[in-house]
Amino acid sequence: MKKNKKFISYKQYIISLVCVAVIASGGAYKLAEMTYEKERHQFEAAFPHAAELKKFNTSYEAIRQQYVGDYKKEELVDGAIKGMTSALSDPFTDYVDGKDLTDLNTTISGSFDGIGATMTLENEQPIIAEPPIKGSPAEKARLEAHDIILKIDGKETKGQILSEIIEKIRGKKGSELTLTMQRGADIFDVTLERDSIVIDSVTTEIDKDHKDIGIISISHFSETTAKELKAGVKGLRKQGAKGFVIDVRHNPGGLLDQVAIMSSMFLEDKKTIVKFENKEKDKETWVAGKELDNGFKVTEPTVVLVDGNSASASEIFAAALNESADVPIVGKKTFGKGTVQSVQPLSEDSDLKLTTNKWLTPKGTWIHKKGIKPTIEADYPSYAYLAPIDKGTVYSLGMVAPVIKNINGILSGLDYEVEPDTEEYTDSTLEAVKSFQQANDLEMTGEIDALTANALEAHLAKKISENDNAYKKSVSEVLLLMKK
Repeated sequence: MKKNKKFISYKQYIISLVCVAVIASGGAYKLAEMTYEKERHQFEAAFPHAAELKKFNTSYEAIRQQYVGDYKKEELVDGAIKGMTSALSDPFTDYVDGKDLTDLNTTISGSFDGIGATMTLENEQPIIAEPPIKGSPAEKARLEAHDIILKIDGKETKGQILSEIIEKIRGKKGSELTLTMQRGADIFDVTLERDSIVIDSVTTEIDKDHKDIGIISISHFSETTAKELKAGVKGLRKQGAKGFVIDVRHNPGGLLDQVAIMSSMFLEDKKTIVKFENKEKDKETWVAGKELDNGFKVTEPTVVLVDGNSASASEIFAAALNESADVPIVGKKTFGKGTVQSVQPLSEDSDLKLTTNKWLTPKGTWIHKKGIKPTIEADYPSYAYLAPIDKGTVYSLGMVAPVIKNINGILSGLDYEVEPDTEEYTDSTLEAVKSFQQANDLEMTGEIDALTANALEAHLAKKISENDNAYKKSVSEVLLLMKK
């Protein structure tokens, strides 16, 4: 059955249209409001700290719309990110781009010509962030972590960007540069000869007096270090080594995966290598096992040799072997870098190197800014810690200055009869310098110029090497372990 049609008047039709329009517009307004609220919540969920960046956004827009000069938008963003990382006052957190990014990648896997020091900016000045690579020009010149680079070849560094500073320090192998350094209250010049900083991170030899002890020196932890260590151990075993000294002095650290593999070689499976703690206090434990060392184990008596420049990954290695395998540590208290950095790509040519974790020893100790105390303390002679001589001045009789005390200390270390604690260039200093110059075919002026200063430092370095008490003590300790 069909329904009857219902007719309405024209007036009723018009009123109906008006009502529909009002209802529809109200619905549209309500829908828009709901859509806005939904989008706002989605934005806040995706960018929970957007309100905190209001000043940045306002400043950026003001510059973009009103600044009268020329600028590049990417430089504004780069500058803002660098400002954030600088505000953390963490020398290990940094925004790296361009040349700096190339340098970071080179540190991990490439070779380059330079001085072998990792740098960062602090208070707009470059500082050496970590102990220099062992055997590098910076290490030979006895530069240290936290040294401030005031000038490069007489030109001040303050206010320059890091990439510009690194570019000036790097150069052709064999070329020289002079750095004006500050260490505490002391300011001094050092002249360095640039050299190839090679990737090989492991060197081995048999001790000259004990043919059954292998010496393994690890300068840093790069992409190939674990493979180099394995090859080094095999080679030393073929030469008759029955025990090992692992020397990680002046080792600033490196890649975590490498130190994990290497530590696993010395530990029983399932023994703890290291623990990590993130911002939320969540902990993660890495343990030894075949998945790391592929079944290659080092069970011979071993000692780890450290000093105040053993940092980061080298401290992880020393702590793992000591606390999880009872391997003695010989030397001086280590540097104390207990943080881990991750490299997060921001674009094709920029990365954020950010401190994301603490690392803890197998027993749960955080060694940051404390270091690891060795099982057996031993060190170089005191004269090994004398600062380099400033080569920008000629020193002569009657001069009084802190650097003269340093010179007298070097002469005393070389067995010349001088007063090592005086800041005066005395008659005994003069006679000692003349004797040194005569013995080394230098002009006998009694004055110390750059040529004489370099010769003094070279002889002191040789004597330091010959009187390496920590090395001798570690060899003795391995001999004792081999008898057990």
